[in-house]
Amino acid sequence: MERIVKSLVLLTLTNWAIGLAAAKALCPAGCSCEDERLLVRCADGNNLDILPITLNPATERLIIKFNSIRIIDSSIQFYSELRLLDLSNNQIYLTQDSIFIYQNKLLQLHLNNNKISDINNSTFKGLVRLETLNLRGNYIMELRNGIFLTTPNIEYLNLGQNRIALIEPETFDGLKNLKTLYLDDNILTSIPNFAFKHIPYLAELFIGLNSLNSLENDAFRNLINLASLDVHGSLLTNVSHAAFYRLKNLKSLDISDNSLTKIPTEALSSLQRLESLKIGQNDFETIGEGSFYGLPFLRKIDISGSNILRHIQPGAFAANQNLETITISSNKLLTDIHDGVFSGLPNIKSVDLRNNAFESIREQWLPWKSLKSFELADNPINCDCDLKWLHLILLKEGKKNNYDIICAAPSQFQEQALHDIPQEELGCNSTTSTIGSYVGLFLIIAPLTALIIYKNRHYIRTKCQRKSQFINNDADCSFEQHHIYEEISVKHNDNMNNLMNYNNAVNSNIYSFSYPYSVQQATAAVTQPPIYLPTGLYNEKIVPLYTTQTHHQLT
Repeated sequence: MERIVKSLVLLTLTNWAIGLAAAKALCPAGCSCEDERLLVRCADGNNLDILPITLNPATERLIIKFNSIRIIDSSIQFYSELRLLDLSNNQIYLTQDSIFIYQNKLLQLHLNNNKISDINNSTFKGLVRLETLNLRGNYIMELRNGIFLTTPNIEYLNLGQNRIALIEPETFDGLKNLKTLYLDDNILTSIPNFAFKHIPYLAELFIGLNSLNSLENDAFRNLINLASLDVHGSLLTNVSHAAFYRLKNLKSLDISDNSLTKIPTEALSSLQRLESLKIGQNDFETIGEGSFYGLPFLRKIDISGSNILRHIQPGAFAANQNLETITISSNKLLTDIHDGVFSGLPNIKSVDLRNNAFESIREQWLPWKSLKSFELADNPINCDCDLKWLHLILLKEGKKNNYDIICAAPSQFQEQALHDIPQEELGCNSTTSTIGSYVGLFLIIAPLTALIIYKNRHYIRTKCQRKSQFINNDADCSFEQHHIYEEISVKHNDNMNNLMNYNNAVNSNIYSFSYPYSVQQATAAVTQPPIYLPTGLYNEKIVPLYTTQTHHQLT
């Protein structure tokens, strides 16, 4: 008995070894057949034009990509144990009806990038356990009713990059477990919302790169569990106020690369759980105050790639205090940002301002030192003394990914990285500095002159009245008043010139000008004449106009 058992075991092992050797021997040239892993891979240009029928029937994973197979024929029925079948990037244009009738264990079917133009309600018959179906990059033109009734367990369905213009109302009936649907890059002209009525658990919908033009009210009314929606590049010019009304669980929205002329604030306000928004590459010139109100949980926003965006007004993000990441890049007409745009954002961590038209970056924009990262590359930066604060941050804080801040001006720093320039060489343009100094001087001199005239207004009237006694009791005092004002004006114009000459002398030695005498000090001083302004600025002391000397001269 023992001998019989040993003989049977030996016979079994011998048959298994022979079968294994035969299986290996029948593996097509250029293929990899791993019977231990039940995996066959014939990929990357082996020029197979038919499915091989000599493989191990127990194969569970069959991958034949980038070959020349044109037809899926009955040979596929030899492999009933398949869990994964990948025939992507072939020349397949035809599948027989019910060809997968024996593949009731198949979980993944990849037929993307072939030439399939038609599918019907028998094409996938038998695939009762199928979870992933990829038909991307084919020539399908329409989706008819009931074509997925035989595949009730599909969770991932990719129909993108086809030529679909028609989706019938009951196309997706039976897909009760569908979570992800790609309909992008087709030629749809409207949202087929009626077709979504039986897929209430859909979590991700990609329907961008179509020709939708408009999102009408309740366009997604049946997708109450949708978490991610992509409608980018769909020629949208309008988003109706209730387009997203039912999407109470949406967390991510992409409406970039459309033709929107304004932020659809009202439509967005219904997305109270939204966390990520892409809205760049549109046609709005201004992002106004409160543009994103109603989005309290927004954490990421991307406003990039606009050809006409010029203004972002203070308070644009005032309602979005949970913002962590802001991307405002590649906006060629955006030359400046108001200081209040990013105020009130306590959670901000990362800011991307690359490739705009900023010539300078102001310290008041953001809490730069507390940011984990910021990007400023590819702006026409003028590296002068106004950027000393940023230079210090780059050197001391060691911010990452910022060593490509390249100077566009002045000429001596062109094409140099900001952090490589010694800080003492970051000077300010003398013309700019002088203009700024002149403005400051004017703000000192103008109120000072006005105050002197005001405090001597009684003298002007008295002088006029005294002189009229020698000329005519009815004499007009307007000329005399004009004469006095003119005298004062000439005197202070001379003093203004002296101040400017002094400022020019200062600017020849230093880059910035600090006024030694404030408006408050000068204003207080004239109330107790005579006074002197700082030595070297005024040549003469300021004295009251009504003195014995001036009285005799004027009368």
